[in-house]
Amino acid sequence: MEKRLNGMNFFTRSICENSMFDIHYKTLTKGHNLYEQYSKDEQVVYAEYVKSNSDSHNPYIESIPLPRSLKDLEEDFTQPVFSYNEEELEDMSLSDKLENIVMLREQFRIMLPFHESLDKAIYQALIKGYRNRRVSFDKANIGRTTNADFNNNSSVKMYKDPLHLESYGSFNVEGYGGTGKSLALSVIMSHYKQVIIHRLKGGGEIYQILYLIVQCPPNGNMSAFYSNIGKAVDTAIGYTYPAFQKRIDKVHSLGEKLNIVINIIERFNIGLILFDEIQMFLTSKNSGNRKVNVKTESFQAITTIMNSTGVSIGVIGTEIAYRLIFEDQIHQNRRLGKTIYADSYCSNQTTFMRILNSLIEYQWTDVKITKEDLTPDLLKAFMDCTHGIIDLVIGLYSAIQHEALITDRKTKINDSFVRKVAKKYYPNLMKTIDGIDASEYDRTRLAEIEEANRLMKKDISKQSETEHERTISKLKNKPSDKDMLIKSAVSKITAVSDDFKVNSIIDASKQLYETGNYSVTDEKQFTRDVMKVLSGKKIRAKKKPDRVSKDIMMQFLDNDTQNTN
Repeated sequence: MEKRLNGMNFFTRSICENSMFDIHYKTLTKGHNLYEQYSKDEQVVYAEYVKSNSDSHNPYIESIPLPRSLKDLEEDFTQPVFSYNEEELEDMSLSDKLENIVMLREQFRIMLPFHESLDKAIYQALIKGYRNRRVSFDKANIGRTTNADFNNNSSVKMYKDPLHLESYGSFNVEGYGGTGKSLALSVIMSHYKQVIIHRLKGGGEIYQILYLIVQCPPNGNMSAFYSNIGKAVDTAIGYTYPAFQKRIDKVHSLGEKLNIVINIIERFNIGLILFDEIQMFLTSKNSGNRKVNVKTESFQAITTIMNSTGVSIGVIGTEIAYRLIFEDQIHQNRRLGKTIYADSYCSNQTTFMRILNSLIEYQWTDVKITKEDLTPDLLKAFMDCTHGIIDLVIGLYSAIQHEALITDRKTKINDSFVRKVAKKYYPNLMKTIDGIDASEYDRTRLAEIEEANRLMKKDISKQSETEHERTISKLKNKPSDKDMLIKSAVSKITAVSDDFKVNSIIDASKQLYETGNYSVTDEKQFTRDVMKVLSGKKIRAKKKPDRVSKDIMMQFLDNDTQNTN
């Protein structure tokens, strides 16, 4: 089962990985997962393994945290406004209330129907990104070196299995701006450690970059596109010097840049690359002909990376951008896999009501909005002015609370008041909504057949969301220990000291909770520990994996003759 490839030993996955990796399996009990002893800020960790029935002895898969339950996912996405305390409103000044309202947009978070689909798609993409690939290694050097040693060519590389012609783990997320795509991505990826270091039996180490999040550059700049991939690698591993970004920037040919990117993916065993804000490729200022070339280049770059390496790809952006960029490559669109419609909840009345019911828990005016006040006329006003897009709903609700306070805090909030505030604070809002309608027509004009298929898929998606909402409604919404502890810390610390901002207290509390073993019964101790963290005192420290030194990176960058293929 051993073959020779360019002087390297090339093994099938099971023999190669069984013989190289120092694997000790963990037994996980209910409610526990891998890497719990690390804080969320620690993104470079040493590998832990849980045995997989379907992917036995594949350490790249067996070191991936198991998927969350729906309840855990709901808790991750549902975040209360920690700075809000109804009992303190009576003693708050108007300026304090107005500042408190600003926190609503920064802190309010709620689970949306597409979050569950995206969470599943990302987990499957990671699994499939490692299932259909092979590992080659230099048997003579595998025990002494690491793939992060820039002085030598990597002794370990991951290649696409030639028997698998396509990558089936990829997906794309489409939706209007403001529907919560990027935030959802951030919350879901926080479940995973970005860099996992595997120990080898011979003493060496292998770095596995589980995922990258790459921001698409404006104006269709392909050089910047490749540069951003290098920057994402530097950020993931924790390099203060932009080693890989500089390496890519040093060559001028787009083909050479692409080859370096492919080498990096193979060298660091990258499982998933997420390209966010894909619509940035549409903002080219060049001529019409050049703009078409930019769209073609962007598509070809993404598909070449995927087809050459077997890495899974996630494309996130507006739906109209996706159609315009890839419209002339319809026959290849299937390579980007499943489509998740992030904006389909916008027309879901159940979701819309759930958002508003959650928002009215936070009110600063004397006359409160009750659930009974959410009349059909009031709901229609909100929907007309926001199109159900969550960022606009939160923004408009915040503006309504603000306007009511600065004019007459006893103002009765009704449909006419909602429209008045929307016109004052968001004068271009209705134009945005009109633009969405125009985009709907444009999508139909661009690909009528594709649009018909899309509408049918959306019907399926809506039915799935209806069932999702029924399931969510059955989940208990009791506040978690974490939320209660953080809220208590904010309340008590701000009551005795003006030295710390609310957001600083929240951040310190979140970090402390993740590193400690606190429950709601530890309220006093937790608050004292938060004060210590804020005051710069040390609570506990964890040993982090060694990082590659700057000297090694500099030697790598100075080595112009390094083989990048």
